[in-house]
Amino acid sequence: MLAQQTISADVTGLLTAFMQDRNIYAPKVLQVLTFEKGKTAVTYQQWWDALALLREISNIEHIGLELGKCFTPEYSGIVGYLSLSAVNLKEAATYFEHFHQLLAGGSGAKIERRGDTICCQWLPAYCSANKDSDETLISALVSFARLVTGNNTLSPSKIGFMHHQPPNISQYNDFFCCEIAFDCSALFIEVPIALGDTLSTTSNPTLGAILQQQAQSMLDVLPTSSSDLIANVRQCIIDTFSVSTLSTPTSSAPTLPASTLQPPALSPLELTQDKVAIYLGISSRTLHRKLAEKNIRFSTLLQEVRYQLAKQYLDEGGLSISTVAHTLGYSEQSAFTRAFKNWSGMTPITYAKRL
Repeated sequence: MLAQQTISADVTGLLTAFMQDRNIYAPKVLQVLTFEKGKTAVTYQQWWDALALLREISNIEHIGLELGKCFTPEYSGIVGYLSLSAVNLKEAATYFEHFHQLLAGGSGAKIERRGDTICCQWLPAYCSANKDSDETLISALVSFARLVTGNNTLSPSKIGFMHHQPPNISQYNDFFCCEIAFDCSALFIEVPIALGDTLSTTSNPTLGAILQQQAQSMLDVLPTSSSDLIANVRQCIIDTFSVSTLSTPTSSAPTLPASTLQPPALSPLELTQDKVAIYLGISSRTLHRKLAEKNIRFSTLLQEVRYQLAKQYLDEGGLSISTVAHTLGYSEQSAFTRAFKNWSGMTPITYAKRL
């Protein structure tokens, strides 16, 4: 579903500038990024296809990593310049989180605290894994942080990718200078909490106030598409399970943060299409119609989110299997075990022991 959502032309400009800088002549790549008439964005699928084609033509194995190294604020439009005006990294991250829809479709990053670090993660429950695109995103964030602080040695605590580990990861180590994990259940980047207080060398509060008003005006007039509604349905499901985790007394794993929507007053056992429609302020018939337009069933979305969160909780290892089952709305552990085996071909115990 993410494949058909859009990404801003500002972001795709990074690819065009990279080709010019490296003297790479690849008109076919630019053809892939052709906008539809009257639009100023491309779909994620076009973006992914363009990255794959550029990697093939240039013979640059980690094309996303190289693209991210070249990232500057102009390739994220008003959101980039607004974040550039922030007082510190924490404020810059807040701007990116709040205005992410001006850059790209989807639910954006979810931010949570893990001990003395802050983790930004993109769960497969509401995004798709793509090696080139993921590398571009994470390396661009690191490049931006280094630019804003004027510290070229600034590094995260840990980074996690969902793709398999390449045979040679020296380029990753040289650029990120931190622990890097592969085959993760979610794309994520962890940074020390103290890093958020690092002052920006480009701070301009006066300009920032003006840009913030402009960005909010742009956000307010964004149309709501079927894809946006589906993202909100997914988010409602995720947030409901997050509330469940908070109320689970035996839970020691980090909890998922709430979205920008109000936390749903639903329990996992109440996650029906009718209940979610009421929470979203629309009729059940409208929700059914919007899902049908995308050939999607509510039950399918529910199971997709359950599966991805189940893998995340089992990977983290902070919850017992019975607690994971309860957290995801199963009244019996046996029912969760059967469901997980249908999803993955193995039981939760076998999945957890594979690590």
